[in-house]
Amino acid sequence: MKRFAKSAFIFLVISILTFSYFNKVFRSSEVYNATFSDFEELADNTNIDILIFGSSHALTAYNPLIVNQYSKAISYNLGSSALRFSLTNVLLKEALKNTKPKLIIIEVFENSIRPPKSDEIKGFQLQALDVIPNLNQEKLDIMTTYYDDNEYLGFLFPLFRNHTQWNEKNYFNLDRSNRISYNGPYYYYNGYVASRKSLKKEDSIKYIDFKTVKEGKPVNKKKIDEKITREFSTLVSTAREAGAEVLFVSSPDITVPYNSHRFYEELEKICKALNTNLINYNDLYQELNIGLSDFADPTHLNLKGGLKVSKHLGEYIRNNYSLPDRSMSEYYLISENDKRTFFTDNYPSKATMKDPKHLLEDITLSRIEFYKDYTQSSLKILIKTTNPKELDQYNLGIHLTPTEEEKKFLHRPIDKERGHFIQDIALNSKDSIYETSFFAATKKYSKIRVFLYNKKKYSGSIGRDFIWNDIQFESTLSDPKVK
Repeated sequence: MKRFAKSAFIFLVISILTFSYFNKVFRSSEVYNATFSDFEELADNTNIDILIFGSSHALTAYNPLIVNQYSKAISYNLGSSALRFSLTNVLLKEALKNTKPKLIIIEVFENSIRPPKSDEIKGFQLQALDVIPNLNQEKLDIMTTYYDDNEYLGFLFPLFRNHTQWNEKNYFNLDRSNRISYNGPYYYYNGYVASRKSLKKEDSIKYIDFKTVKEGKPVNKKKIDEKITREFSTLVSTAREAGAEVLFVSSPDITVPYNSHRFYEELEKICKALNTNLINYNDLYQELNIGLSDFADPTHLNLKGGLKVSKHLGEYIRNNYSLPDRSMSEYYLISENDKRTFFTDNYPSKATMKDPKHLLEDITLSRIEFYKDYTQSSLKILIKTTNPKELDQYNLGIHLTPTEEEKKFLHRPIDKERGHFIQDIALNSKDSIYETSFFAATKKYSKIRVFLYNKKKYSGSIGRDFIWNDIQFESTLSDPKVK
């Protein structure tokens, strides 16, 4: 009997360990895994003064890099795609186990207060809920409130949720943090995820008058019911019990002006009753000069728009809350050099070669202006000559060589082999200014070679090559404080 009990115990332990391991194997590879993991790592090293919660409207709007700079505090964005307001409190409590913030920022908009009903929206909630232990009572309450009985196992255990993905899983690497590629279409920093994209043309046309349109048809039905009102109160109580103040925000959304404003009117009343501040960025389009080019899609800002609201948020925090000055902390901000690189890599920037160089005795490369804006780049070149007709026989060859760490982003195999990519410009006797535009994932360049060659047949460069080595980009943003 003892032998049987011992064997049964060993079998049970092995079964539990095996189940636990496979549960980790079948976790989804989500950005939020990296977000929360990075948050815990930062919290292990220093206290985080400002925590930001909300849906994708939050995670795409509020950049901690910029918020930190203007608030002089340390912030982290814990926004999660399609996160419903009702789930924020349990996520806040989990975060409070790691750090003691002075300010909790909670982003809210009309759709965020609706319960998760569709399979897609329910799935989005699990991205955030997966970081919370299964024995957490509030998590279990969420499960029984919003999920059907047949969804419980999938809610709690990724093994059941993703059991059809046997052939897709790595059984030896358990890291499921889906990290954003810095040179991809998105940018990531301290939980903030921003797109480098712009509005589609059809959306730009559809919402062209979003700043001036009158409010949509009034709605008499109440938008925020008593249950949600209590959840506002619960969230504020959780934050205040932890020693933090609360700021509610609504992110820019160009569909808002076309609809009823009743939700925001009710939200304002709730915030007043709770004695909390509210920033509705949909009221600040003019003040912050927010335009169509600041949106990745109608309901989300892009990296450019995020800069504007993050700067305002940081200044607002500095002026309205008594937070400690953390600007001397090593975790406060990336270095000045890295900060400068952030702006030149992610916002419009320009490098200029101003010293004239003779390619031939009577043909001078007078000036080069190299513009970058996300993945779109352009070169503007000024050629001067005393014999314009001579230009008709030449092309201008341009070899752009990325830095070693950037060469992996060269697209074509032949470019990877050469270590550079090529742009050609046909010269002519009528023009002196030439421009070529191109898409490139590379952002840093070690050198640019410019030379003349015969237009009819390439047989090497003609005259003197010009090599531009010291290529220094400067941000073209108008605000000198964030250059």
